[in-house]
Formats: sequence, C-alpha cells, structure tokens
Amino acid sequence: MSYDISIGEEAFNITYNVAPMFYAAIPEKGIRAIYGKTGRGAVPVLRDMREYFEENKVKLEEMEPSNGWGTYDNTYKCLCKMVLASMNNLDEKWEGG
Repeated sequence: MSYDISIGEEAFNITYNVAPMFYAAIPEKGIRAIYGKTGRGAVPVLRDMREYFEENKVKLEEMEPSNGWGTYDNTYKCLCKMVLASMNNLDEKWEGG
C-alpha cells in the first residue's frame, strides 16, 4: 500500500511504511494535511514538515521499517521534491489517496 499524491502533472508514490514519520511531523493528519490545498497553501505545510525532518533525523531514522521499504533519506528527498512541486503549481490542488 502507498500514498498516491499528485499536483498538476507531478505525481508521488510513497509507501505507507513511512506514515509514522509523517504523523510525527503533523500528528493530526500526517502527509494528508496537504490534500485539497493549493500548491501555494501547501508550501508552508511541506516546509514545516521538511524542517521537522531536518531537526529530528535520528528519531525518524529509528522509525524506518525493518522490511527496508521506506527510509528517512528517501522520504526527506521526496518532501524536498514536493515543496518544489508546490512552488511550480501554486494554483493547482494536491490530490491524494
């Protein structure tokens, strides 16, 4: 299972195995906090999440699944790409499932 998230023509597929990392950053909704937001509205949310990842790397690395599907590094890189995707699609909305 995975999160299938997109904005404009950009799409991301992220394993659910890293959901605990997202929920550590945004307890109420995790990555779903950006669903329905425009790129403009999601930029601060994604930047805050990225900052949380930077400040809590060791804690989040401890959440890496033992099966190897989903790492801190790959999830952090994905967040960085998602910030750029938001900036490139300011008026489009994030969709996810």
